[in-house]
Amino acid sequence: MSLKDWGLALLVVLAWGVNFVVIKWGLDELPPLLLGALRFLLVAFPAVLFIKAPNLPIKWLLAYGITISFGQFALLFSAMHLGMPAGLASLVLQAQMLFTMIFAFMFLGERWKLPQVLSLIVAATGLILLASQTPASKMTFIGFTLTIAAAASWGMGNIINRKIGQLGNVNLMGLVVWSAL
Repeated sequence: MSLKDWGLALLVVLAWGVNFVVIKWGLDELPPLLLGALRFLLVAFPAVLFIKAPNLPIKWLLAYGITISFGQFALLFSAMHLGMPAGLASLVLQAQMLFTMIFAFMFLGERWKLPQVLSLIVAATGLILLASQTPASKMTFIGFTLTIAAAASWGMGNIINRKIGQLGNVNLMGLVVWSAL
């Protein structure tokens, strides 16, 4: 990778990490579902006035919006409100990889090879260790559970996104903006 590519990758990591701190600050002032609603209102408006809705059946737009937009963030914001620290939330939310792989196996018929099985075992072991070794003063059980549920919602959204991609030429920007509604 070029130096520019490394710089852009690090910028994404920085933005991702800071995002969770900003969410935590927001939750100090607003209830979780209101904060989530405002987040997606700002994503959708005024963009819906300028970006054409994606050309796909409404069931797919709703399924994507319910999993990626509403489910993931309603659960995540609620988890953080109920005791999931920002740093651990950003880590545990990456369990979406586990759920994406499991859902791809279940719903898309994808088969696992040894590297995928090993990665599932390592990731699941890490989550179990994290959950069992983190003191209750640092992370609540309900916060952890809701963050895992947010990861599952994100994983299902990835599968829905894959199905949407099979429908043909779908405007991805339109999908993101209109599913935010």
